[in-house]
Amino acid sequence: VGGGGAAIMTTGGADLSVVNSTFDGNTAAGNGGAIYNTGTANITNTTVTANAAAKGGGIFNSFTATLNNDLIALNTALDGPDLVGRASLGQAFAGTFNLVGNADGSEGLGVTTNQLGTTANPIDPRVGVLRNNGGATLTRALQNRSPAIDQGSSPAIVTDQRGRTRPYDDPKTPNAGNGADIGAFERTFTYTLFDYDGDGKADGSV
Repeated sequence: VGGGGAAIMTTGGADLSVVNSTFDGNTAAGNGGAIYNTGTANITNTTVTANAAAKGGGIFNSFTATLNNDLIALNTALDGPDLVGRASLGQAFAGTFNLVGNADGSEGLGVTTNQLGTTANPIDPRVGVLRNNGGATLTRALQNRSPAIDQGSSPAIVTDQRGRTRPYDDPKTPNAGNGADIGAFERTFTYTLFDYDGDGKADGSV
């Protein structure tokens, strides 16, 4: 897509609200592989992966953006692989309980509740490919040992993108926040033999 915001581009300072959504595989020639925000954006319980742009492979922010419980990783750009939004330009991000694979290019997200990778030390979110994991729309399932499992907080939203109950506790993982998973997908642990990607289906057999 030419310009920016291959999936969503706000214009004229418009407000934007995104909840329980997955943005995957979008490409913009300009800024914001998935989202180019020029207004006031609130993005919650959302997964932004495998998008590409010149700047802000996942999200490019040029005004006010609040991110809560979002998984933003595996995007690519020359400047800000996952996010671009700088306090020096009045465009910093705010929010808590996010996992950003490579936060270089962004400012504003604190390290107390957010997991922030860098170019030197990116965070692997351990997600499966985009596919039907149940529900009406495609998602990327959290795999075993994903750093997003039980590390989020979603007190006001009690289902994931597929309509599954959120939070769902993994008894083996110490909780952060209220124990919700980060992103659009809440992994459930009805242990299925040979289920390596957490979608509840066997991926092999003996």
